[in-house]
Amino acid sequence: MRLALSHVQQHDRLFIGSHNQESVDIAKQFLRENPQLNDGRVFFGQLKGFSDQITGELAQEGFQVFKYLPYGPTEDVMPYLLRRGQESKQVVREQKFQNEFLLGELKKRLSFRS
Repeated sequence: MRLALSHVQQHDRLFIGSHNQESVDIAKQFLRENPQLNDGRVFFGQLKGFSDQITGELAQEGFQVFKYLPYGPTEDVMPYLLRRGQESKQVVREQKFQNEFLLGELKKRLSFRS
């Protein structure tokens, strides 16, 4: 992560598509240490429905973050989503944390409406 970020030039753009908390933390720390890179050249993104707590933290901390949603014929999209789910064992381990995050977010939004 540090290697990729250290090679971002003025006209480059880097999209960090990671569901891995450690990788995201490394990137955030690097960007804090090199604020000139946090000028719209570096973006974060996660697959919709995966690692929502990471996306939320990034957005709250002012980083540019996106959710991507694959689309197309079911026979093309489903194998991709299944593969991503199998590859992302961390997503399964983080499910409990994500549920707690979502419950907290729901409580926060409901209290905001009151």
